[in-house]
Amino acid sequence: MTAEGATRDPKTAGRPRLGLAVFFAVAFGLAWIGWILTIYVWKIADPFSSFRYYWFVAAPSIAGFAAAYAEGGAARLKRFGARALNPRFALWPAILGFVVPLFAALLTFVPHMSDVLQGGTPNIATALGAVTLLNFFTGPLAEEFGWRGYLLGWLGPRMHPALAGLIIGPIWVLWHLPLFYGSVFAHWSSALGFLAWATSWSVVFALLVSRSCGSVLPSILGHWTINNQVTLFAAALPMLPQDVLPGGLSFAVTSVLVAVVLTYLWRDTRWQP
Repeated sequence: MTAEGATRDPKTAGRPRLGLAVFFAVAFGLAWIGWILTIYVWKIADPFSSFRYYWFVAAPSIAGFAAAYAEGGAARLKRFGARALNPRFALWPAILGFVVPLFAALLTFVPHMSDVLQGGTPNIATALGAVTLLNFFTGPLAEEFGWRGYLLGWLGPRMHPALAGLIIGPIWVLWHLPLFYGSVFAHWSSALGFLAWATSWSVVFALLVSRSCGSVLPSILGHWTINNQVTLFAAALPMLPQDVLPGGLSFAVTSVLVAVVLTYLWRDTRWQP
């Protein structure tokens, strides 16, 4: 176990409780205050159209680095950055970070195979349009150093990674509350569906990161894939009806299925940065 992993033990030096407090204060405080100002004070109906939104969405990753510094100063911050950005792990977790969300999405097409077979000629330009720095920032880079970087690193030595992911999932969902209050959280059905699929992917990402020496790079790729899967499938199958594209209850169900199967297959996974 690395020095950073050892300092997560409550019996060792460091200030893990202070780090955790700083993490939640920054991750939720910065984002919630910013979104409330953007939506309810500045009256910007579509926060995604305002550049202000993109500063606030980065709160979890900012919180991860701030919390690491609060725990042990520059030395702990350096260890955290080295672990979270570590590229020295087997390639397959990164590949799975891209493939597994697409597989879960493909499962939603099972009742609609006739539509899929008539999907049309793939639109490569549309697919490439999803590969932008902005799409990698909003969610993947802006959040993963917090949820799967710091918070998973705090919980990982204390429990099985899948259980850690199960705990992080509802926290991740709650963080979105001010942003999606009038949409996703306006109805119990959509809120529960969001909770189901977000928690499922929190478990999957926790397992992938744990099997990547603590590097968040596979979860960054997985987060990007989830955010852009509708665009990718719309590009691959341009004639497919919009209501057939992955999403809603069907994707929540397949996400839970994938998370359960992966947790069983990787039940021996341990946090070993």
